[in-house]
Amino acid sequence: MLGKKYQLGKRTFQRGQGMFQIIAFIALGGIVLASVLKLGPHYISNYTIRDILIGVKEDRELAKLKNNKIKLKVRSRFAANSIRGQAQDSIVVSRDDGVITVSAKYEERIPFIYNIDVILKFSNQVEFEEVK
Repeated sequence: MLGKKYQLGKRTFQRGQGMFQIIAFIALGGIVLASVLKLGPHYISNYTIRDILIGVKEDRELAKLKNNKIKLKVRSRFAANSIRGQAQDSIVVSRDDGVITVSAKYEERIPFIYNIDVILKFSNQVEFEEVK
């Protein structure tokens, strides 16, 4: 009889939320809060990685270096910004017809609730002209 109207005299009154609805609302709020707290830092790290790669693209001095030196410079920028783990190991630098491509494609597996894991896939890439 939750949510039903009842009459007292000639007026009609509505009942408020029942106990089940309040518990469901609190549970839903808890799931949303847990999602933000567990997944948010990974998205913030991805934005930092994207900004680092954009900075690499704008740094004309890196375009003169060899692939392994570019990778070391990117890794040092990751370390300076506390980016570790799979993101740091996923840096790939390649050259093709005078175009340098720096990419970081990685996945993060986060234990969410009990035996439920969340997998986040991130892909960041920049291309810039090689300077000779």
